[in-house]
Amino acid sequence: MGYTTVSSATITVTCETPSCPVSKTFSVNIEQVRAWEGGTPIQEAMPDVPADIREIMISGMCGTCYDKLFENIENEMKGMDPNGNNWKSI
Repeated sequence: MGYTTVSSATITVTCETPSCPVSKTFSVNIEQVRAWEGGTPIQEAMPDVPADIREIMISGMCGTCYDKLFENIENEMKGMDPNGNNWKSI
């Protein structure tokens, strides 16, 4: 995650997910970022930042990639390939 100073009060935070080309650029109050980096839970430090943006900041994954990851894990547990086909019947 890269930080670019915009002014003394705000910064631009750009997060890119590791598995797709999604990139989100937005401004947050620098004091909120400092609070988060200092250990305040992100939802308390940045309550005005949408949850999907906070998740990208935490995990580096967009909602679509996050959902696909857990869908694939669930399918594997059921014995299915990534397309939802039962491995046992192939």
